[in-house]
Amino acid sequence: MTVDTGRIPNAEADFNRWRDATGGAVTFVFIGDTAGIKVRLGEADPDICAQTVVFFTAAGGITRADITLSPISGTPACVDTIAHEAGHSIGFLGHTSDGGLMDPDGGNGQITGQVADMIRTLYSNPPGTIVKVSQVAKGSLTTRGGLQSVTFVTPPRRP
Repeated sequence: MTVDTGRIPNAEADFNRWRDATGGAVTFVFIGDTAGIKVRLGEADPDICAQTVVFFTAAGGITRADITLSPISGTPACVDTIAHEAGHSIGFLGHTSDGGLMDPDGGNGQITGQVADMIRTLYSNPPGTIVKVSQVAKGSLTTRGGLQSVTFVTPPRRP
């Protein structure tokens, strides 16, 4: 997958945690503005760490993902936010409650074996394999410009 990290420090390393956790099942090429996944600092709600919008074709293929980091994204309340949002952008379309990275608030920051297995399985399918978004997305789907999308919002960790 192609990623534009917006020159945000350590963002490439956060994405590559997914490469490492899946044994290379998902890999990233870091390029400029034409990337499919874009990470940007934004004026998002200061009460959240980030927001990710994942866009899909009618057949269920991810076409792009936009990750917007809020002004508090670099604070201790938002540790591992980019890695968490990267998980959504590559197809983890929900949250867990196992204490790991894909819990709503990022949990302990670790990509659990079960989550890594799910992504590894997803990326073991041949290109063009149809995965119905409505079957895997835990958020509500909306339609924008002929594409379906699901939006994820990551809250800060509470002490």
